[in-house]
Amino acid sequence: MKQLFIKAHTASFHSFISFNTTHSAIHKLVIWLVIPLCLLLASCQQMKPSPTASDEQTQTRQSFDPLYLLIDKDIDAFRLSSPPENNALAKLTTISEINPNDERLSNYKDKVAHRYLYLAQASINRKKWNKVRWYIDQAISINRDLNQIEKLKSSLAKAITEDKEETGDKEKNKLTLTTKATPEESPLAAFQKRDRQPSIDTKTNSLTSTVANLIIKLNQNQISARSNLISLSLDKASQKIIDRNATVTIVTQSFRDYRWLSALLKTSIYFIDSDFEVETDSNVDSSTEPKLIIKPRKKTSQARS
Repeated sequence: MKQLFIKAHTASFHSFISFNTTHSAIHKLVIWLVIPLCLLLASCQQMKPSPTASDEQTQTRQSFDPLYLLIDKDIDAFRLSSPPENNALAKLTTISEINPNDERLSNYKDKVAHRYLYLAQASINRKKWNKVRWYIDQAISINRDLNQIEKLKSSLAKAITEDKEETGDKEKNKLTLTTKATPEESPLAAFQKRDRQPSIDTKTNSLTSTVANLIIKLNQNQISARSNLISLSLDKASQKIIDRNATVTIVTQSFRDYRWLSALLKTSIYFIDSDFEVETDSNVDSSTEPKLIIKPRKKTSQARS
């Protein structure tokens, strides 16, 4: 810009020298000021970005907004890399092929990677070591620089060591304990036991059945403490939900509790059947006991226990 201004003044200076001496000093001054100004305005006009290119970039970015909304739903439903053609990574690949410079791509890929790490942590709690390794590998394939990866690797190694020590202690105890033989169960008793409706009656959670629905009562103190005991209760309910192809109403005392329980339930179901998509809805009432209402979509010939 400084060089342009010098060139402009040089040009105006030559015009000023060669100008007819009969002209007034005012006219000469106008030439001296106007020529540089015009050159500067022209150079600024050339430096302005093309409005057409900017508009096209904005339109291209907005055209992917609906697809990103679908990706958010995929991530929430754990459709990370399956089913084929209908998962978060497949949609992100489509966007990267069409618009590789989309600044949202890296952020959404990290969202998928963190979801895999969330599943890895949940698998550690369930002692599913092979699944933990697979989920960590999936996260590494997306972004190996995530800080949480190394922490999870350490947690996995520690959990495996503790599990081996615990298993060894149990085996030692078995050798020192005298076990009593239990009488063989009669075929009639076995049939009656299998045919009974599911029933859980503990101090913390209970499972009862109605004509069409199953109701799982949950303990509010455990929910407030974000206790792992709630995860165990949801694990038991997940198979029932899948067997009955059911929807679930989650009754809670706050919407925050609903979101937490919903995420745990979806995770538990994903571990059992990754293709099953559970539908949940909320019923928030601060004066109501928290519970799950499992509503079968259709009758099943035999529910798996």
